[in-house]
Amino acid sequence: IDPNFASDCSDEDFELLVKQIKGMDDTQWPLLRQLIKVVQPDRGLVLSIKLLKNSCEEQDVQILKSTYHAADSFTRKQTCLMTQLGCNVWKKFRVTIQDTVIDAVVCNSDMSPAISGFVVPVKKKQDERASYREIDSDWQQVC
Repeated sequence: IDPNFASDCSDEDFELLVKQIKGMDDTQWPLLRQLIKVVQPDRGLVLSIKLLKNSCEEQDVQILKSTYHAADSFTRKQTCLMTQLGCNVWKKFRVTIQDTVIDAVVCNSDMSPAISGFVVPVKKKQDERASYREIDSDWQQVC
């Protein structure tokens, strides 16, 4: 598949393309990384979630960060990373994703600091990290 094809395809063709790419097949991960570079940010976010969910590689967290930050605020509001990445990936990368992906988004006055479903860290004091105890207990019930 030529990655440049994805940059101009219709929504239907893109959805078909995403379905054809088998995320569990590590031989297709380089293709996913190339596709992410050429598609629109909202499509790149979909692909980067699929990639990280299957690869569980630190480099793909950085790709997720880039696509999440490039996506418009509406798309970010509709994207619950914790749910879409799944329990195992979220547990492995939750602090990195929360700090560098979600919380790093520059917010305007209409948005809360972390828009990702129900993942909102406890208010931080100076020199303290956010507490994720509430999130852990929620996920222990689900996972």
